Amino acid sequence: GPSTTPLRGHLFFGKNTHQLNDRQNLMLSLNVRDDGDERDFGGGTAEDSRREVENNVANVQLRHTLTANGMTNEAQVSFQRVGWNQRGTVTGPRYVFEEWGITRGANTGSQDIGQDRLSLRNDVTWTLSSHVVKIGANLDFLSYDVTKLLNETPVFFFRPDRPGTFESPYKAELEIGNPDLVTDNQQFGIYLQDDWAATPKLTLSLGVRWDYESNNLNNDFVTPAWVRTAATTFTS
Repeated sequence: GPSTTPLRGHLFFGKNTHQLNDRQNLMLSLNVRDDGDERDFGGGTAEDSRREVENNVANVQLRHTLTANGMTNEAQVSFQRVGWNQRGTVTGPRYVFEEWGITRGANTGSQDIGQDRLSLRNDVTWTLSSHVVKIGANLDFLSYDVTKLLNETPVFFFRPDRPGTFESPYKAELEIGNPDLVTDNQQFGIYLQDDWAATPKLTLSLGVRWDYESNNLNNDFVTPAWVRTAATTFTS
C-alpha cells in the first residue's frame, strides 16, 4: 500500500569577524549540516524493509589574516566532525519470495561511520609587479571509527519449485564477523604557485604541489588467520 518517504534537512551557518588593527583581523565561523531520509522500499519491497539514513557534518574554523608591504598571510585552524549512519526501522528476519518478486521484513544491516579532522594551514601571498606568488602548507590529523554490520540480518528465500514450501525456506543467508575499524591518518601538503601576467592579455598560472598521507591504506591491518587458512587449505 501507499507510504511516505520522509526527508528532512537543517543547515546552520554563523560567522564573527574581529578587526584587531588596520592590518590584522580574526574570523570565527561555524557550519552545521544535519539531514536524513528513509529509503530501500517500494515496488515489491514492503515498507517494513526501509532503512533510515542520517548525515551530520559540523565545521568550526578560526582564521587570522595579516597584511603588510604587499604580503598577505592567512593562518587557520579548523575542526570537522562527520557522522553517517544507516539502520533498519524494524528488527527480525527478512523474507524473499522469489517467484512473486516480494521482499518483506527487516533491512539487511546497519552502518555507523565517523570521522574527525583537525586541520592546520598557512598561506602566504606576495604581490610583486607582474607576479603574484603564493606558498602554503597544511597538516591534517584524522581519526576514523567505522562499524559496518552488512548482511547481519538473516534472509530466508522461498520458491515453490525448489525444495521446501512457502512454510519453510529452501535457503538462508547470514554474514557474521567483526566489522569494527578504529584507526587514524595524517595528511601533509605543501605548494608553490606563481600567477605571472606575462602580457596585458596573457596570464600564466604555474605551480607545484606535494602531498603525503601516513596511513591511507591502514598499514596496521593484518589478514585474519582464518582467512589465510581458508585460502591455503583445499578439501575434496
